[in-house]
Amino acid sequence: MPKLLLDEHLPPALAEALRKRSLDAIAVTESGLAGLPDEQLFARAAELDRVIVTFNNPDFVAEIGNFAAAHPNQQAPGVIFIPGKKIRASEISRLAAAIEDVAGRVDRGEADPRYGLWIILG
Repeated sequence: MPKLLLDEHLPPALAEALRKRSLDAIAVTESGLAGLPDEQLFARAAELDRVIVTFNNPDFVAEIGNFAAAHPNQQAPGVIFIPGKKIRASEISRLAAAIEDVAGRVDRGEADPRYGLWIILG
């Protein structure tokens, strides 16, 4: 399963819910990476071999291309995009299940987060 790094606008409770599902997930706010500009966070995620989970869609879509251009010999960390801009406490379990599903597809080789994956919440 891919290791996950939750961007700082996502609640640490989501990281905890993912860990309860046996996923290796840390929130930026738990890791000492809070406050890093997106470019630095993306590079740090690559070093840590973690996939970023974020709402920050426009910025991280750009970072995928920027990272590939700046680091042609290094594998990009990948991004899982969540729709919307806010998570209510009542949605954490449902979102954790959706992220677990995407992580499973990555693990089985059915999806590649290096180009960005979108979670669809129905």
